[in-house]
Amino acid sequence: MFVVRSKSGMVFTSTEWGENNGKELEYKTRAEAEKEIEIYQQSFRDQEFFIHELNAVGRPPLGITKKVSLTLSEENWDWLDEKAEGNRSKLLREIVWNALGNESEWDNYACLGYAILGAKQVGLNDEQTKKLVRSIYSEFDMVGVDKANEIYRESDY
Repeated sequence: MFVVRSKSGMVFTSTEWGENNGKELEYKTRAEAEKEIEIYQQSFRDQEFFIHELNAVGRPPLGITKKVSLTLSEENWDWLDEKAEGNRSKLLREIVWNALGNESEWDNYACLGYAILGAKQVGLNDEQTKKLVRSIYSEFDMVGVDKANEIYRESDY
């Protein structure tokens, strides 16, 4: 038996009447669970899902293991070992997940959404907001993220 869960802790339960109400949804085969993940990903685009095999012995796999050779300065290794508290793999996995999470949450439309919210907060009317949004949108193709970041950090705003 298999269940589908999200890496953020989301669990899917039955809503049917009777003894299964509130119990975690179980699938007889891994293939069935994989089909459900496809459905869940359409509704929860910001979530990462995995399949957990019930009654499996040992720790569930987190993904594919690949060996990596990493060159860092002595100071960087000291920092890494201090933060890792004896588990380098776990720390590096968390760093990668955090980096991917931040990147996957951001896009140009999110930026425009923030601009609209800010415009409303300072009292811009619809025409002014439309002008602001179009102006920002046109800059996406002209200025890269690093340059935009630099411009903001060097501004008085």
